[in-house]
Amino acid sequence: MPILKPINNPGELAKVIKYCNADGIKHNKNDDKGLTLGLNCSSFADIAIKDMRKVKEAYCKLGGRQYQHYVLSFHNEEFSQKNPNDYHHALDYASRLAKKIWGDRFQVYLALHVNSQGAKQKYETEESQQGCLHVHIIINSVSYIDGAKIQSSADDLDRYRDINDEIAKEHGFEIIDRSQEAVERRGRAQVYSKDAYQQNERAKSNPKTYQKLQATGAVIKAIAQKPKDWSEFQCILKDMGWDASVRGHDISLHGIIEDNQKYTFRVSSLAKSYNNSNITPYKIMEKLGYPNYEVFKNKSKPWKQQCADDIMLVLTKKRPKKFDDFCAEMEQLGWLVMIHKDRSIRIERKGYVRKSGKPVRYSCNRLATDYNNPMLSSQLITQSCGMANYQNFAPRQSPIASKIQQESENLAKKLAEIAFQEQQAIHKPNKMVADLGPQQSQKPAKEYDSLSW
Repeated sequence: MPILKPINNPGELAKVIKYCNADGIKHNKNDDKGLTLGLNCSSFADIAIKDMRKVKEAYCKLGGRQYQHYVLSFHNEEFSQKNPNDYHHALDYASRLAKKIWGDRFQVYLALHVNSQGAKQKYETEESQQGCLHVHIIINSVSYIDGAKIQSSADDLDRYRDINDEIAKEHGFEIIDRSQEAVERRGRAQVYSKDAYQQNERAKSNPKTYQKLQATGAVIKAIAQKPKDWSEFQCILKDMGWDASVRGHDISLHGIIEDNQKYTFRVSSLAKSYNNSNITPYKIMEKLGYPNYEVFKNKSKPWKQQCADDIMLVLTKKRPKKFDDFCAEMEQLGWLVMIHKDRSIRIERKGYVRKSGKPVRYSCNRLATDYNNPMLSSQLITQSCGMANYQNFAPRQSPIASKIQQESENLAKKLAEIAFQEQQAIHKPNKMVADLGPQQSQKPAKEYDSLSW
């Protein structure tokens, strides 16, 4: 099963590319013999570095993160490091993956490593350290198409792995079942992070976080056993060390064994923390047939719903062409629009405060997530208003990040078509004038001077 893992270790672009090219120099004397490959840049390491730097200079984006780094590792039964004939196939596999994910917008440098013995830990994954054949994938952080900085989230990584699984199936390789059903069978929460296993390991150092994961796993396992009613659900959880009780419109879990007896969690909090809609109190009570389970449904707050409705009203009915126009329209509806840290939009209700004294304020990215509507996101709002740097407003971490990106691509196509049609309308000659022109030139001038009609 080919495994794709990110290397979260920012550094210098030249340094990481030269490191990745180490096997190319060692085995082939240069990097144009099949162990390295460049997409939208040179296959030579030194020239690829220059190509990527030119793009950064062209868009004046020399600072910040320089690249993204991934490692694609193969099992020895798939592509063996002992078989030189597999080298080309492994690099071809990686290039297909890179083209589908980044090839249409970014420069990508790929380097095959045949033997990772003595390799620095920070540039390798656990699989590659074991000596398996693997490919380093370096992506320039600045797009050569429009200069936008590369953005990725946990959802993006899942999408990358789905593409990797598709290519693996074509080669007849085994893949890991990452579906929600498989996660429930394993009994581990679908943690919202790039790597659920690593987060589970890190949680062991924090007793409360670890018990929170254990409580979530217990709820998932209890639901998987399909209890008939609330009493049976309670008994299953009790066998796992958790006492379940109804608390208002929520479910409370209290530990009853020595390791977790001092911890109490609300199920609604667990569902929100780990982005799992299947374990919300409403879903659980609905499956159990609990009387009046409708009261467990999380009802939207009036101002929150009003804010979402007003945003959609302005975007669909008013159709502002500038962001200032959007702010003015929202202000007429009683909302103040603010840009937070140049990467997100927040909207505040004028003249109203909460009981705590804090203003009634909402993040557009949070609204988009809560209502599962990409058009409410900061990125889509700024893009709809014609802002050139709308990519900077892409959410860093969001459960619907992939939907937002897809909707952004569709919107870009629509706006391009509208602009093209408007340009064609400006240059298109008036049909009536074109038809009358030749006729007028054929008639004598005196007929137009006469009043005989």
